[in-house]
Amino acid sequence: MSMPQKEVNGPAGFAGAAIRLRVAIVYEDFATGARAKSALEFLLGSEQPEVDVQLEMWRFDLSHDLATSSQVSDRLVELDIFVLSSHGKGALPGGVLVWLDQWLKARHASPGALVVSLDEAASDDLSARQILTSLQSRAAAAGVQVFL
Repeated sequence: MSMPQKEVNGPAGFAGAAIRLRVAIVYEDFATGARAKSALEFLLGSEQPEVDVQLEMWRFDLSHDLATSSQVSDRLVELDIFVLSSHGKGALPGGVLVWLDQWLKARHASPGALVVSLDEAASDDLSARQILTSLQSRAAAAGVQVFL
């Protein structure tokens, strides 16, 4: 998803610069990937200033392939926003948590956001609550804001 770049006059340091966001959606399956992408497009819709969004999408099962996982790990340091989309029915794969932890460690002092999207039906599910608690704890330790 790439939107045209445009000069934006805004807060100090942004005058005359295009806003660029590097985003990864890490998703469980087609439905969760589509949901996360639609939400991102809605949030960055017509009411937002022009933004150049560099989007990558990685399915959970890619975290099991060593070659692909290594390539993803190399890209993590560049991300501004890490979107994690799951049904919320069961634990997240270990490889996905490794990706998240690598991204959180790479944040250093630069801002970042973790966006978590779970099925609405999972809101009362113990697994979903455990996932959220774990993610919020990891993000808080790194000083990263979590958005649900």
